[in-house]
Amino acid sequence: MIKLKPSALCKFLTLGIILYCNCPQVFAQQKVSGYVRDIDSKLPLNSASVAIKGTNTGTTTDASGFFRLIAKKGTTLLVSYIGYNTQEVAIGADTVLNISLAKFVSGLDQVVVTGYTSQKVKEITGSVSIISASDIVAVPDGQIEKILQGKAAGLTVITSGEPGGPSIVRINGIGNFGDVTPLYIIDGVQGDINSLNPNDIESIQVLKDAGAYSIYGVRGANGVLVITTKKGKSGKTVMNFDSYIGWQQPLSKGPDLLDPQGQADLLWLELKNSGFVDANGNPSSPLYGSGPKPVLPDYFVNGIGYPANDPAVDPALYNISPGPGMNTYQIMKFNKQGTDWFHELFKPAFLQNYAFSASGGNDKNHYLFSIGYLDQQGTYLDTYLKKITARINTDFNVNNAIRFGENLQLNQTELPNPALGLGGPILYAASFLPVYDIKGNWSSGNGTF
Repeated sequence: MIKLKPSALCKFLTLGIILYCNCPQVFAQQKVSGYVRDIDSKLPLNSASVAIKGTNTGTTTDASGFFRLIAKKGTTLLVSYIGYNTQEVAIGADTVLNISLAKFVSGLDQVVVTGYTSQKVKEITGSVSIISASDIVAVPDGQIEKILQGKAAGLTVITSGEPGGPSIVRINGIGNFGDVTPLYIIDGVQGDINSLNPNDIESIQVLKDAGAYSIYGVRGANGVLVITTKKGKSGKTVMNFDSYIGWQQPLSKGPDLLDPQGQADLLWLELKNSGFVDANGNPSSPLYGSGPKPVLPDYFVNGIGYPANDPAVDPALYNISPGPGMNTYQIMKFNKQGTDWFHELFKPAFLQNYAFSASGGNDKNHYLFSIGYLDQQGTYLDTYLKKITARINTDFNVNNAIRFGENLQLNQTELPNPALGLGGPILYAASFLPVYDIKGNWSSGNGTF
């Protein structure tokens, strides 16, 4: 007979209760798989979203329309795809599902701009996607190209994540070996889409094939994005004010890099493998000395390591503003614990945006005035995007044959350029390098790496 102490018995009973409570949940989980296809053509839908309703759990289909996930019996799957009606599928005893989606047809009477004319969607023979104003302002970002990501089938946007940074936009992949950037048409004129205020955009039409963008000729061969800005409407003056404030947080953990001792050991291994050793078979380095193992110094000056009591690190010798013919003598403490350069370079960033507009008109005249301000700080130091935009759209009908007006856009952008990739300073900065030297000035490599 096994006797248990009261404390051990309590732990045993607690463990049993926990296992009992969780067993129904564990065994209720089951593997669910299946295919998602077009209900008419029976073709597979690639990258269709399959999510468990009411949770953040989900997956996407592959090129054959296949998906697989873990779900409990009795839950509901939400299956969606751009341009198709979302379908809810209840999970029962059958764990292999064949799901067919129907195209979204309620927007076939919607009027879109294609070139110099307007057409209904159902009358267009080419491939066109429509991005509404609500979809555009739903994403808090100052770059319209970044907002377009995931908004239309076949439209791919690759961004650096830096505020105001350039984006790579592709419509249906790469069609030639030259410039494959799509053509941007703003109110009938070619322009820069990122100069716009997102709140000023009424809709964006993505023309994806030759039948849709044929009017633009060879310049539209990479696809065309037709942007229509908001106009005044008949009625009383309508004033709108939109704003949002946000906070961006960098990753809690940066890339895994070697500490100072690991970097020194790696250098020793490199020198040994390359045959750069003395008569005793030991490598040598101005920073780490000479011997079978590298010795981490207390201080270093111009790439040479010194112990703490060496006269060479006397603060009286410090000089970062030498005269003609003299060398810089910047004394820095060797950081043996290693500097976390990721969190030294990336900090939480603030984001704010304000937009005001006034519009109105009557049967013959319409007007719209808007002004916006964006301040998007980057998590990487000294990166930000500040933009002020103003727009005036008017039209005046003199009679049935004469109409005049203007679409005027003004903007001022402040965008610094650090002139380096975001990964460079993190991956190549030595971890032993401190942020500041002994006098509190910014440190530098001084030939140490």
